[in-house]
Amino acid sequence: MVPLKVLTLVVAGQNQPSVLVLQPVEETPAGKARVVPIWIGPTEAAQIGMALEHVKFARPMTHDLMLEALTNLDARVDSMVIYGSKGQMFFAHLVLSQGGRLITLDARPSDAIALALRQDAPLYIEETVLDASSFPFLFKGEKQTEEELAAEIRRAGVAYPRVRRIFLADGDVMAIGFERVHRILAELGAAFPFLSRVSSYANGSSIARYRESELEALRGLKLHTLYVGLETGMQQLLDRVGKTERVAEMVESVRRVQSCGLRASVMVLLGLGGRRYGAEHAARTAEALNAMQPRLLSALRFVPVLGSPYPEFELLSERETAAELLAMVEGLSLERTVFRANHNSNPLPLEARFPAGREALILELKNALASGRLDASGPGILPAEL
Repeated sequence: MVPLKVLTLVVAGQNQPSVLVLQPVEETPAGKARVVPIWIGPTEAAQIGMALEHVKFARPMTHDLMLEALTNLDARVDSMVIYGSKGQMFFAHLVLSQGGRLITLDARPSDAIALALRQDAPLYIEETVLDASSFPFLFKGEKQTEEELAAEIRRAGVAYPRVRRIFLADGDVMAIGFERVHRILAELGAAFPFLSRVSSYANGSSIARYRESELEALRGLKLHTLYVGLETGMQQLLDRVGKTERVAEMVESVRRVQSCGLRASVMVLLGLGGRRYGAEHAARTAEALNAMQPRLLSALRFVPVLGSPYPEFELLSERETAAELLAMVEGLSLERTVFRANHNSNPLPLEARFPAGREALILELKNALASGRLDASGPGILPAEL
């Protein structure tokens, strides 16, 4: 058996599966490792997250109750072992120790891991399961050859043959250039026979380097949506937070992407301007979005995690954030856009289709502001506090 550790827990939004990423505790070449991704539900992710963060509640949760029962029976968790897999499903044993004997129980890996983590019990995986279900993992800063990447894609295609959508994550993929993006998309199309669309992050400056014929060629290889972080339409504010993109270039890039048959999903950050720049941030962002006419628009709340982004920044209250969103929406004149502000960072879960849903969205925001339920003295509950 191979010892395991939790590399990371990727928690998705409400009603979306999360991913628990396990990594063998083993000797590996510098910068490289193997990982075992396990898809789990939101409840299971919450339980594992609480175990990783050692969160305690006044009243016992289900897993805490079970451990309390084991303690009263002079038993404890000895270990967790992933002993088998079938497609994307994994099978585990929860091993208990009681009075010098070991008791093996069949269990879902998520439950067994949540219990084992609470008692600092070791995690294991059978070597045959590891070989069949793991993927190469490259740490940032390490380079991967084209042959290694192609082999990884083919292996993923064998493990997950019915995948229909793929997101190329963790950075601006368009920055690597047309030839490499073209090769990657071709490899994905060959490996995944049911593939219908590929999406990726992209900066406006990277998109600007592509000819229209190249964008159309990538669309022919199932590239579907590019996610562009506008953040704000106020150039001074972009400069203030150290983002080197130009608003005018991002506007033009989104327009070019959509003229070539691709879809652009644009993201803006509520509260990025703080109290000093908030009004201008809302107005200039609405202007940029009107010029872009993105097919998808997402508003997320800016949550500083490493201190203030600039010296004069003042964090908006929950009510001020909603008021800024209202000002932004009132300035929008979009012809065919799906708008979402349902990220858990936002004070209100909102969704609308423009132009038909614009007035109803404005009314919903005005009602929320008038209701008094939004925190006017502070930021409310931020994601880091959930």
